[in-house]
Amino acid sequence: MKNKTIKVLATIVVVLLFGACEESDNEFFGSWTAQETVSSNWLQGVCFNNATQGWIVGWNNTLFSTVDGGVTWNEKSINSMSSFHFYDVAFADDNNGCIVGQANSEPVGGVIFTTDNGGATWNALDVFSDMQIIRSISFADAQNGWAVGGDGVILHTSDAGKTWQQQSSGTTASFYNVHSTDRGNVWVCGAGGTIRYSSDGGQSWISQNTVDAWINDIFFIDPDHGWAVTAGGESKILATKDGGQNWEVQYIGDLEYLNSINFTSQNKGWACGESGVMYYTNDGTNWQKKNAPSADEINDLFFVSENNGWAVGYNGYMIHFE
Repeated sequence: MKNKTIKVLATIVVVLLFGACEESDNEFFGSWTAQETVSSNWLQGVCFNNATQGWIVGWNNTLFSTVDGGVTWNEKSINSMSSFHFYDVAFADDNNGCIVGQANSEPVGGVIFTTDNGGATWNALDVFSDMQIIRSISFADAQNGWAVGGDGVILHTSDAGKTWQQQSSGTTASFYNVHSTDRGNVWVCGAGGTIRYSSDGGQSWISQNTVDAWINDIFFIDPDHGWAVTAGGESKILATKDGGQNWEVQYIGDLEYLNSINFTSQNKGWACGESGVMYYTNDGTNWQKKNAPSADEINDLFFVSENNGWAVGYNGYMIHFE
């Protein structure tokens, strides 16, 4: 009797321990907390070019930087008296970076600001009048990057953003985002379920079939595994395991638009959007809903590491995951 009791207790302990481990596997070890607002403007983009140096951009020339991993943020200025809405920021290396956006005064069009001294100074290139707006930028390495925006225009740089050349996308659909894993593999996404893919650095682009919805963001952790998020109707999270040849709907959410998606590995990722809605996965397939600290819209998120993430949005909204 005594031995049976010991066996039963041991079995219960094992089951409880296994259940606890299984539950932990479905949770991120961390939480999102609201940060002190740095601006009342609409924040559109956030990125870190190393563990300590990060950047936030937004409407009305909004530009902030941190050199201490986000403990403090300092406002930065651009070399222009004109008004711009900034939508995205990315760095090719610690010194060379670009901000993309839209000019609010004549001449109206897409604009790119560049720095070659780590953000100490920012200077505008000529306004791209054939593009109403430039929404997104991605660097594959220290030299090669792509920027996209209205009217199906794709721009490419091979000198860390100093000069840009237009590439033919084969569509006039508006592009909302671009992502590259290396100098060969590049994806752009946009209106009407549009995804264009290049395997040769943008010399040629092919269409990839997805869903009939705006695709607001796209992210690849390697040349095979990628995800995308939609807006309009039911929000969807799409996934591919073959570089985008085939896309499947992994998750159908509520009516809120999803604006951004970011992964730290093939298993761990976050998506975010309207009304503070957030979704996370710990296996790259199954998604769980998690509300942010506020119902404010989240426009962009960026993870420095698995347990160090940032998200920005409406009216200067900032949250940090750790």
